[in-house]
Amino acid sequence: MSTRSWVGKAKRNGEYKFIYCHCDGYLEGVGKMLQDYYNTPERVNALLAIGNVSSIRRTLKETAEFSFGEEAFFSREEDFPHSGVEYIYVYTDEGIWKVYKVSADEWYYVPLLLDPSWRKHPSSAKDEELLGDTYGQMREAEREGKLCELLFPILDNLLEEDYQAFRQKWSKAWSSYKKKGGEAK
Repeated sequence: MSTRSWVGKAKRNGEYKFIYCHCDGYLEGVGKMLQDYYNTPERVNALLAIGNVSSIRRTLKETAEFSFGEEAFFSREEDFPHSGVEYIYVYTDEGIWKVYKVSADEWYYVPLLLDPSWRKHPSSAKDEELLGDTYGQMREAEREGKLCELLFPILDNLLEEDYQAFRQKWSKAWSSYKKKGGEAK
């Protein structure tokens, strides 16, 4: 049985361009390949130009060998094709891969999920009692388009510090952000 996924990126007109990947759609498969080998706009565009594939490999040439020959398709966010896939990967304008886990009905950031130090900590809204209001604050910052500006300086130190330190830094950054009327420094 295959773990199917959609892989795509947002276009300027509000549409998303997707290809279908039939195998290895789980985080350690497609997610890791995208994070490690398809992490620039140029590489993502070249991958999407290949069209639907049975699997994503380290190189574009290897991936093209597994192509179905069908072209990418376009969708609006409200019409994402959830049926038949377990994961939806989207390359953001900030240059980060996000993944939507269909079974969990949640979006996650691929770099965080692949980071072993983050994995031991909760990454789902269902774990809010452990996260406190951090998750809600991150979602609000994401809606406002400021998440990366706030999160990157904190994540730089995440591997060296424990989760409580992350929460403290996040709370401090969030308070500063709100005091400045929603502008990151």
